[in-house]
Amino acid sequence: MTRSINVQHPKVVDMEEELENPDSKPIVYMGSRIEDASGKWLFEEICCQQGVMQEREYFGLRYLEHEMLSSPTKRWIDLTRNLSSQLKHTYPRQVSFRVKHYPADPIVDLRLPKSHYLLYHQLRRDLISGRLVVQTDVLVRLAALVVQVELGDVSAQEPLETSIKNDKHQYLREFRVLHNQTERLESLIIKEHEKLENFLPSEAASELIHLASSLDTYGIDPIRVKV
Repeated sequence: MTRSINVQHPKVVDMEEELENPDSKPIVYMGSRIEDASGKWLFEEICCQQGVMQEREYFGLRYLEHEMLSSPTKRWIDLTRNLSSQLKHTYPRQVSFRVKHYPADPIVDLRLPKSHYLLYHQLRRDLISGRLVVQTDVLVRLAALVVQVELGDVSAQEPLETSIKNDKHQYLREFRVLHNQTERLESLIIKEHEKLENFLPSEAASELIHLASSLDTYGIDPIRVKV
């Protein structure tokens, strides 16, 4: 049985102020004032701001390291070291607040509504990045749930202009859900989305978390290799 959760777009967590983030990526912009602070200090400061201090073991701070002549490398902030030693090859100096340890049973393990909210957006990000590698029917279901959460019922997506009245793909054209979003997949997503009529956004988000957490690639960062 899934638990309904409240889902809204996350905000940027800034050391100066909180701003609406159009890309739904919780980001912390680093200033020179706090570079000598410890990773632990910054992490706990953000957890307090996000309201997840009691469940901080599931989260972490990630950054991109740009070593000379090498591709950018994703790394987690080491809480025992100061920030300046870790971010010296990072430009711009910014870190992202992410789910680091995916709970095995998030509906049971996560007690805080904000933790569910952040996990939903992490899974949304995993879909777009292609980290959730699943069969097409499951992928389509996950995508349709995202559409229901963020756009609402399919009946509310009817285009007003007569010239595009028969274009069922229109409302997904500007809404990216999947890493490789083809026209064929959009057709399947729309058919699945139609089945979710009258689902509340919180219900759709809860089902997405429940379904995603049952997948083999849940919480896994796949390594792509050339054969």
